[in-house]
Amino acid sequence: MSAARIVIALAAATAGGLVSAAPAQEAKEAPLSRPIASVTLRNADFEAPPQAGRDCPPAWWCTMHNDVTSFKFSLATESGARGKVLKITHVRKEPWAVASQAVPIAEVKGKRMRVTVLVQTQAVEGKAGPVVMIQGPGGRALADAKTLLPRGKGWTKAVVEIDVPANADSAEIGLYMEGGGWAAFDDVQAAVVPPPGT
Repeated sequence: MSAARIVIALAAATAGGLVSAAPAQEAKEAPLSRPIASVTLRNADFEAPPQAGRDCPPAWWCTMHNDVTSFKFSLATESGARGKVLKITHVRKEPWAVASQAVPIAEVKGKRMRVTVLVQTQAVEGKAGPVVMIQGPGGRALADAKTLLPRGKGWTKAVVEIDVPANADSAEIGLYMEGGGWAAFDDVQAAVVPPPGT
């Protein structure tokens, strides 16, 4: 499946009034189990040098609702962060933007995956955080999960977990922002974790 089709599916899982075939799971605070294995991500700390003529960080795909000039994606330095971060800034009147990356499906198929990311929401006017979309045969949405944080102080770790069905064809992590202002993201991690209660 193309990155563009998965981004559209991610947007459908998070945008108001749109839902996926499977209901979204909101992550709940609970003691976190120890990861079994890490999952391969590329440029997860946003330290790779930017590519000329491309605002989106290397290894990430960036898009937004309708107007492609409605949000700005940039590498920035923000107080309290180590090195570069991904900053998404609202520019024109559109509801959401997302930066996404495909996860190696062989590493997570039939397993439970946890995604964590540091999120800075002190200037956001909506919400921001990680979303995950799982696609099956024919691009059918199998499952999705999200943790979207409102405006807050400083950097906050957002955590979301999802069970990846054995018949999944693709899994995509998205860093999602809705509303005005800006949000920043750093240190994205993905891991395989034990099922709940084990």
